[in-house]
Amino acid sequence: MQIKNRNIYDVIIIGGGPIGMFAAYYAGLRTLKVQLIESLGKLGGQLAALYPEKEMINVPGFAQIKATDFIERLDKQLNGFPVNVLLNNTVDTINYSEGVFEIETDKTTTYSKTIIIATGIGPFEPRKLPLLIDETTENKFISYYVRDPRSYQGLNVAIAGGGDGAIDTALQLLNHAEHLTIIHRREGFRALESNMAKIKNSPVKIMTPYVISALNEENGKLKINLQKARESEIKEIINADRLIVSYGFKANNRIQQNWGVELERNLITVNQKMETSRPGIYAIGDATIYPYKQKILANGFGEVPIAVNSAIEDYSLTSNRNIHGIVQ
Repeated sequence: MQIKNRNIYDVIIIGGGPIGMFAAYYAGLRTLKVQLIESLGKLGGQLAALYPEKEMINVPGFAQIKATDFIERLDKQLNGFPVNVLLNNTVDTINYSEGVFEIETDKTTTYSKTIIIATGIGPFEPRKLPLLIDETTENKFISYYVRDPRSYQGLNVAIAGGGDGAIDTALQLLNHAEHLTIIHRREGFRALESNMAKIKNSPVKIMTPYVISALNEENGKLKINLQKARESEIKEIINADRLIVSYGFKANNRIQQNWGVELERNLITVNQKMETSRPGIYAIGDATIYPYKQKILANGFGEVPIAVNSAIEDYSLTSNRNIHGIVQ
């Protein structure tokens, strides 16, 4: 790897979701030379791509803020420093020589003294119902997330799922859908308690423990057959205008296997400094795993200064620009 006369960054952050954006901003605060690489065509991650209208309630300083407004604030904050942003670039491999990392994307090659991975769950696709569903029926009636709640105005909507995604979706649609039904295979839910209290005090119908056994179009509606969990007899039938399947997303972090960092259940293992098994590479946010890890934004934001400050301390990024044989 020839690095002489190359443009070398102090830190390259891989992943332009909320955590990656804040990491780039904080690194700028520490006067580091920063590059931010994002595989999508815009910053903001899942919030921008899938949930722009989501009302967020777990961000410090905001009792409630719309996702798109939150991303705009992060972007404005980020623009306060000369961060070099690369969009539509997917990192393929990470090589190391003479104290410098060489990051190869599908479009270019760039160089840095340290790296912070903030890729979240990585490329993702929704978890679907374990049923054979006609493609026409799926395209007409089934969604996996809500971009615009207003498109559900006056509709009879069923939501399948029992986690935060399903409950957040129901709350988004409360003032738009005519009728809302939540279908969950267990009696208990895995959602934020305060949000569950709102649902239970609303007109939303909760059906537990039911699983969806069949879907068919009938008289312009989606006929949803339900059966009790672990039973075979059909117990209930719902006729809905739309079905939102909120079973979460399947992550695909296999590309990180090419980056030379240790993985556990396809997540990156880190120590107390947010450092990976590969010296000089740190990881933050939903991409990481460690004891008692909580996958919430507040937790990811707290990991940012730990990773950035560790990189500065470990590699003297601000005190000695020529340390470790780095060529300027």
